[in-house]
Amino acid sequence: LQQKHHPDQYATKPKQEQDRAAEESSTINAAYEVLKDPLQRARYMLRDDSDDAEHVIDDLLLLMEVMELQEQIDVTKDQDTLKRIFHDVEESYKNLVQSVSDAFEEDCPLRVQESIHRLSYYDKLRKSVLAKMDVQ
Repeated sequence: LQQKHHPDQYATKPKQEQDRAAEESSTINAAYEVLKDPLQRARYMLRDDSDDAEHVIDDLLLLMEVMELQEQIDVTKDQDTLKRIFHDVEESYKNLVQSVSDAFEEDCPLRVQESIHRLSYYDKLRKSVLAKMDVQ
């Protein structure tokens, strides 16, 4: 799809067609970015464009778990410990991706939304630990 609509394919075409191809290519790239990220893909499927700040956390266990993990990430300097934390976070992340998928298959919008919300926290944890690992 990207090859067909890539602007280079329209280099000898009129300006209007070049502009249309550039716009279509940009749309395809944006769609690909959404599709390759499980959290963005799930939000798109649910049509959930809300910011996580709009959600109220009523799961205190989740909140405590996330806060503790983030604190561990912040204070840890040892790469092996960071790798272990990443492994644990990644496992939870993958389980939540599966939970979102299962909830969609079972047509349970409330469970989808709850799973997406949880997934968003683990997505942030993943990015946080990866950033810390890259820095050191």
